Amino acid sequence: MYRKILKSVGCLLTTRALKIIKYLLLTGAYYLGLLSFYFAFKRKRNSYQSFLVLNYHCFLPKGSEQRRYIQPGMVTTPEIFDEQLSFLKRNFAVMPLETLAQALKSGSDIPRNALALTVDDGWRDNYVFAFPIIKKHGIPVTIFITADYIGGVKAFWFYRAKYIIVKGGLSRIQLEKYLERFGAGKISESSWRSMASEYIAGDNDPADWFMGRLKGFKAEIIDSLLAKIAIDAEIPEYELSGKNLMLSWDEIREMARAGVEIGSHGCSHRILTTLTREEIEHELIDSRKKIQENLDIRVKGFCYPNGDFDATIMEMVSAADYSYAVGVHGKDKSRIRGMKSIGGEVYAIRRTSIHDNAIMSPFGKFSAALFYYHLIKNI
Repeated sequence: MYRKILKSVGCLLTTRALKIIKYLLLTGAYYLGLLSFYFAFKRKRNSYQSFLVLNYHCFLPKGSEQRRYIQPGMVTTPEIFDEQLSFLKRNFAVMPLETLAQALKSGSDIPRNALALTVDDGWRDNYVFAFPIIKKHGIPVTIFITADYIGGVKAFWFYRAKYIIVKGGLSRIQLEKYLERFGAGKISESSWRSMASEYIAGDNDPADWFMGRLKGFKAEIIDSLLAKIAIDAEIPEYELSGKNLMLSWDEIREMARAGVEIGSHGCSHRILTTLTREEIEHELIDSRKKIQENLDIRVKGFCYPNGDFDATIMEMVSAADYSYAVGVHGKDKSRIRGMKSIGGEVYAIRRTSIHDNAIMSPFGKFSAALFYYHLIKNI
């Protein structure tokens, strides 16, 4: 037992030491101008997409209760967001995503250091915490909303999953047993030992791991599984409500009137590559129709849930009269480079995910060096 505790502590100390070393090296490179040279080199080599698109999700203050139930890779602190926008205004040409998409499609010149900001899902904190900062800086932003969740009390499955795991204090091994019961397949003895040692050493977050596994399941299976776990964990159904979590149509209208572009993130946030053709058409067409009817605008952009798409889905997005579409992290980058026949580039715009964990210094402060490096390494 003592050896396991020492191993866990050792892993944590090693991880922190590596973070500090990385922070010091990148800070030095930033102030010496080396990262600027690296940016120019990466930009020159990249013939696919020369501009940057940043991807945010939630904006929640430190100490917020809601942060406990949101994956860390989705959260940005409002004060940090404010500092990021100040940095971006000084160092980049921040432009509307639609403008960059049109330039990409037409082959027009794109300004050096061009960059666009996007926000996914339609969380209410976008209006409460991010919108005032966006107005303060006068920066164009595109928000992709999940149409069926707007103005309602339904919570995303991944929010419910994290809530159940946190409230129930569930371990990865407990979660794996639930997956086995719901058809995930039996796990080998060596995998059990590996999971146990990783968990003891603090090398993984059981909630992140579990949600990664659930993404491969159909929506009805996910709902059934989460309902069963919630019952076993004695978590009442009303606690899993999405009340006050999502934007209202009135809040979206106000943001749209202020210049925020509104795009579609589908109806249900289901991963399109797991759906039938008819289901995909529903996600593309009905979400766009619902947004346009509620806001009296033309929806031009689509955001692939989870960033997953293929050539057929890209063609369907184009046929559904969207002008462009965005993914995340350059998924399928090598394959989509050749998709010129339908304007493949404009229906597979790459984005870089931004969250506190990626750009904060080891001392809990905004780091311009880490932020800049995180932006340019994904070009």
